[in-house]
Amino acid sequence: MAPLEFEVEVRETVKIHAPPHESKLLPRGPLDQFSVPHNDIPAIWFYEQKLDFKQLQESLLRIIAHFQYLCGRLVFNEGQPTDFISNNEGFPFSYAYAPKVSVKDFNFETSISSWKEFSKLLFRTESSSTHPMISIQLTEFENGGCAISICVLHCIFDACAMINFFSLWAKENRLESLEYQVEIDASILYKGKKVLKFYFILFYFILFYFILFYFILFYLTLFNFFKTTISIKSEIFNS
Repeated sequence: MAPLEFEVEVRETVKIHAPPHESKLLPRGPLDQFSVPHNDIPAIWFYEQKLDFKQLQESLLRIIAHFQYLCGRLVFNEGQPTDFISNNEGFPFSYAYAPKVSVKDFNFETSISSWKEFSKLLFRTESSSTHPMISIQLTEFENGGCAISICVLHCIFDACAMINFFSLWAKENRLESLEYQVEIDASILYKGKKVLKFYFILFYFILFYFILFYFILFYLTLFNFFKTTISIKSEIFNS
């Protein structure tokens, strides 16, 4: 099947902000520092009916109160750990239009060509010293249907958290009662550089002894192997 040729025109972009809250610098944990900062998780949902951009924007503003840290920024410090700032700078939510195409024209079979088609529906910001946590785009197809795409940084959200976020947003948009709320307790996050440096030292200390243990184990195994081999050869020679 030939790839679907179409163009996407971004017509409007708004910034989503959480309710006002205190700006905080929250250094990430040692393991999170090893994840790729720009490695985002993309996801796309397709709908046969068209959705209202303004209604989605209003419901997103209501639900983001429970995900306020998504409105923060990652700061990439050269040669230093990457910091997370909860400064409520917001994230982009875009409305796009794709002429002469409908949702039924897409090939939903897993293939390389289909991914090239789907990537046009994603909204990604340019790389810089700071990076938004998430970006969302609603793409309306001229001949019927629409798609909602989400790109979120993997070091902030995993797939399960993203699906929970989208599920809560969908329920809020349908004005359904939410079964549970999501709150992020800032007290469980690192509060300063000294704490972060301590965990870095502890992590590398454990890693060093872990490698040393396996090196000694490998050495003893190799030593016993050669010792056994020499012993067998000596018995054969003496016999």
